[in-house]
Amino acid sequence: MRDRGVVDWTELPAVLAAPDRRMATRRAWGELLDRLGRSRRPPHEVIVFGFCKLGWKPRDVVCELGDKPLRALAARLERECTFGEAFAVQPFAPLHARLRRPLVDSIRDPRTRRLYADLLARTAGTTTLRDYFPAASERQAEAAVVHWWHSVRRSLVAETLRIGRGDLFEWVQTYAA
Repeated sequence: MRDRGVVDWTELPAVLAAPDRRMATRRAWGELLDRLGRSRRPPHEVIVFGFCKLGWKPRDVVCELGDKPLRALAARLERECTFGEAFAVQPFAPLHARLRRPLVDSIRDPRTRRLYADLLARTAGTTTLRDYFPAASERQAEAAVVHWWHSVRRSLVAETLRIGRGDLFEWVQTYAA
């Protein structure tokens, strides 16, 4: 396995190192993407998690992606995550649907609603990552990215444990950015 810097999704944890390695990789990656797309976490957190899983550093996420609308970031994330692979389901369809609605419809967490009250009437896809840390310094913004990554990861881990998918749990844990 590689160092924690750049993630190579073609590698597998020991649990999945079977003869049909390519198929196991596609299945696990497709299911993880599906779970990520259906995550109940706020859309900006899901998008940040996806980029961090692809090896983006928090500073790069803030600097390079901070001013782009979430709709564009979700499309880019989908292109980068699927690597041209065809999956039986469209894993990002639920996320894209959430980005077309007002943010208030997209966020179930009351703590998040209090934090971003001025954004709730806007369509989620038109907001940018900077909207979620407007007055923060770059260091605080990077800390927010790390926090969001860990929040989504915890949610995915809890979900994989709840449904009894130990292989996906291993997958989420192994590829920590």
